[in-house]
Amino acid sequence: MSRPRSILMAAPIRFFNAEAEYIRKLSLGLIARGHRVVILGRKDSPLLERARKEGVPVCDGFDLDSLSPLVLGRQSPALMHYLAQEGFEVINVHRSEGFLYLAWAARRLPRPPLIVRTRGDMRPVRRDPLNRRLYSRWTSRVIASNELLRQELIVRLKLDPHRVHTVRFGLDPEEVVPRRPEEEVRRELGIPAAARVVGMLGRIGPVKGHRYLLEAAPAIVQAVPEAVFLVLYSMVQKESDFQERLKASPLKGRFYLVGPRPDPADLMQLVEVAVIPSVGSEANCRVALEWMALQKPLVASRVGVIPELIEPAETGFLLLPRLAPALAEAVLSLLKNPERASRMGKAGRRKLEQEFSLGQMIRQTEAIFAQPSNFQGLCQ
Repeated sequence: MSRPRSILMAAPIRFFNAEAEYIRKLSLGLIARGHRVVILGRKDSPLLERARKEGVPVCDGFDLDSLSPLVLGRQSPALMHYLAQEGFEVINVHRSEGFLYLAWAARRLPRPPLIVRTRGDMRPVRRDPLNRRLYSRWTSRVIASNELLRQELIVRLKLDPHRVHTVRFGLDPEEVVPRRPEEEVRRELGIPAAARVVGMLGRIGPVKGHRYLLEAAPAIVQAVPEAVFLVLYSMVQKESDFQERLKASPLKGRFYLVGPRPDPADLMQLVEVAVIPSVGSEANCRVALEWMALQKPLVASRVGVIPELIEPAETGFLLLPRLAPALAEAVLSLLKNPERASRMGKAGRRKLEQEFSLGQMIRQTEAIFAQPSNFQGLCQ
């Protein structure tokens, strides 16, 4: 373990999403290992509200979202004073908002801190001269949430590979433990005891690919008449048309939609096969790790970090996105072979414990923060 450090997590996040959970878990883990951590964010941030309740110091006194030179200039003296007074040794920036501003301010401190940019966004990084300079000259280290993203940053921005690191989201499997008997949960939801449950977890939005599960459902039900579909969601994006499609489907009675719950593991335990038919994004994919913690075999799209989490034919199946027939075929192969599904689920749990634990995520990040500060840049 490295010596205790003073760390500022810059996270102007509007919603409590996977990125916010990543920052929350990382901050709590670093504090548990003796470091001082402050989360800098928006006044209305759900992340800051939750952090306060958990005893994590927060700061909401600066507008990192503003593009107004007047606003930024007016608050710059106070920001410089705050950074100098707090003596942060590491500033870990998690969003593009405020990245340039904080890096500029840090360079002007008597003892500039280590500037670490953590990127968990699968959209292509901008290659304009300012952004390239920001990453290559004003940033000491870059953390990518998956290896695909790391390679994209190295190639597009011509960064030194030795200073761009991959740190995947980690999960403590003991956080995902059912508390209620399966029979009780089935009765609550009205799911028959003999039903074979295919499950999906995550917000309902176009990128999550719910429509492809709906399109795969007829073939699954035809081959396994006991099949039903449990869709657990945290929110519904207005852009989604999944619920309208479901209302028009002759199989709508086979779908059980359950909104935000404090006990998702209780419901997830009912599932025999878990699906993640996303068509993009998935820079972190916490839900894959949650299914693995519960020893559920996965059928998932080959997007984002997912190919780094799933061992094909060992812990699950990887498919090209938007292919409902392939999704149906993979799900059926597991429903028709419960023994194989059980083996794959157990193998997924072992892989989670060995490669994607919360402790590993925290220790890897801690090691990056322990590296010397410099502004020689990241260029090759």
